[in-house]
Amino acid sequence: ELAGNLSGGQKKLLELGRTMMVDAKIVFLDEVGAGVNRTLLGTIGDAILRLNRERGYT
Repeated sequence: ELAGNLSGGQKKLLELGRTMMVDAKIVFLDEVGAGVNRTLLGTIGDAILRLNRERGYT
């Protein structure tokens, strides 16, 4: 699926996935939950917690 065809929440997940693939020194998250349904928001929250656990991001 092309990124342009994804929903807003799916695009946010894609962005987080890209962040997890590289060894970023700084990650800025701005309005991560804006326009995202509750189910997807939980998935995004889990991904953020995973970044914190595995890489120490705060």
